Amino acid sequence: MVKVVEQDSGLQLVHLLLACADLVSKGDHPAALRHLHLLRRVASPLGDSMQRAIFEAFHGEDRVHVVDLDILQGYQWPAFLQALAARPGGPPTLRLTGVGHPPAAVRETGRHLASLAASLRVPFEFHAAAADRLERLRPAALHRRVGEALAVNAVNRLHRVPSSHLPPLLSMIRDQAPKIITLVEQEAAHNGPYFLGRFLEALHYYSAIFDSLDATFPAESTARMKVEQCLLAPEIRNVVACEGAERVARHERLERWRRLMEGRGFEAVPLSAAAVGQSQVLLGLYGAGDGYRLTEDSGCLLLGWQDRAIIAASAWRC
Repeated sequence: MVKVVEQDSGLQLVHLLLACADLVSKGDHPAALRHLHLLRRVASPLGDSMQRAIFEAFHGEDRVHVVDLDILQGYQWPAFLQALAARPGGPPTLRLTGVGHPPAAVRETGRHLASLAASLRVPFEFHAAAADRLERLRPAALHRRVGEALAVNAVNRLHRVPSSHLPPLLSMIRDQAPKIITLVEQEAAHNGPYFLGRFLEALHYYSAIFDSLDATFPAESTARMKVEQCLLAPEIRNVVACEGAERVARHERLERWRRLMEGRGFEAVPLSAAAVGQSQVLLGLYGAGDGYRLTEDSGCLLLGWQDRAIIAASAWRC
């Protein structure tokens, strides 16, 4: 499985960078921003560990269902489909519910994934759950069925849910009785009420991000400029300069996510040695020298630059 993910991720990175450059040249900055958010997901080795955790949670199941709370273009799922296709005894029947916006884009993603699943001979069904705001998601949109093993995938998404809406959303997800919930978020405390605290936290966090870019891309790199201008600059501006409903980048540290998840009745699932090993392989593939660090924290995984954690991954069950 690791080998397949390496090859697919490399092709995806090239494709996404070219697509971003094309969209920026055409002046379609919103679409370019969506591609850059996807680029962040695909390039992170922690996202692949989460898929490994879902694959392991589905062991022995004949009917499985994944709810992706931010489906985007679906580039995160081809390697998972390939792994299911290669499962001893044959693949299970897979249903994938993709949450996203606009509806037409979500449906198009579903068509592409259905075509791939057919080529791999994986029984597959896709449901589009259109939602511009995750807090508006309702249980009926998840198409839950009795007898299916359920996984919920939340990568870089829950921090955009307003604090008052997050507990009810987590309770709704818990009520669906998933076998596993995978959670990946930036490891930063950008949700404080005071400007100075958010500013200092952002200063330290994004300094590490820019240091990693210095080691990964040449200063004149077009790809680096796209990441800085279209992804990081708007995010930093939102963290430090926006208040109220306008501030959507509300990142929290792992400890805060632990309290939230445990407070809604979830229990942490330690990541397996295979999932951790997969991240280490991918980190070696995309890492810049010895700057990146992969550490474990009570069964969770932290990706950092030098001594600063920048992304945290965890898995949970009811």
